[in-house]
Amino acid sequence: MRRVLQRAAATAGLLPVVLGLAAVPATAAPAAVPSAVRAVLPLVHFKHVRLPLSGTIAGTTENIAVTGTLDVRVRTLAGGNDIDVQVVSRLINTTGRGLTSGRTYRFVGTDTERTEVPPTPIRLTFNPTFLEFPPNPIIPPVPIVPPQPIKFLTLSVSLAGDGSIGAVAATVNGGGGGGGT
Repeated sequence: MRRVLQRAAATAGLLPVVLGLAAVPATAAPAAVPSAVRAVLPLVHFKHVRLPLSGTIAGTTENIAVTGTLDVRVRTLAGGNDIDVQVVSRLINTTGRGLTSGRTYRFVGTDTERTEVPPTPIRLTFNPTFLEFPPNPIIPPVPIVPPQPIKFLTLSVSLAGDGSIGAVAATVNGGGGGGGT
């Protein structure tokens, strides 16, 4: 990305500025960037949302009523023949109550998905992986079990043909709930 900008600056006659050899007066008009250079520059779009989560899931030992927040950051880089998409989802203060035992479970983690799609309107769907911690305290005869990977969300992202980001939504699998923007 840096080299693309340096090439654009050099083409526009700003090489001394890029190299730090010249100062541009505050009153100077910006140099026109040729249309051929503008066509090469990629378009970057970014969206950050926090979605409330609630629903019932099938945990590793029992059904669990989950509540919490999903922090989602979507970045697209559109240029050329494809759109590079990166989606980072992170659980915030997400806990659950066991429907049988009444014990408290914790869910933590961050999941990063990356894909490339053609430059057409599209809706992407991901199933991020997080960790389910067993309830605390552990009551005998229940064995001590390390955190288990769990996929209990469906995350969807809508993209336009230019890479701009539309709706971002999350649904708890196995029950109602989730949120979207």
